[in-house]
Amino acid sequence: MFYGVDNTFLSRALEGNIYEAYQSPALANIPAEFDLDQSHRAIPVDYGDVCINYDKAYFSKNNLTAPQTLEDLAKPEYKGLLVVGKSGTSSTGLAFLLATHVHFGNDYLKYWKTL
Repeated sequence: MFYGVDNTFLSRALEGNIYEAYQSPALANIPAEFDLDQSHRAIPVDYGDVCINYDKAYFSKNNLTAPQTLEDLAKPEYKGLLVVGKSGTSSTGLAFLLATHVHFGNDYLKYWKTL
């Protein structure tokens, strides 16, 4: 049993065929949108958002309002303030990259060049 594999790296585990199928009776209580593997090799147990943490004291000291949108992060006043894990090795870094792809569509690479 593996616990805590998030959906950003789930495809790698499924492609590696490391799980055995198990159809839990609890799946009847799980919304279909969270069931990412219809062969039941992975069972959803929770979910979370992609979030950015920020230093409230820094923003207050520098008289900055915290960014509210992905577009805000590309503004000059936030240049050099964002740190994101490497998407190839960090599930949170990959989740953030995927979130920008969902938000900006195929223009997401242009967005990353502005950061």
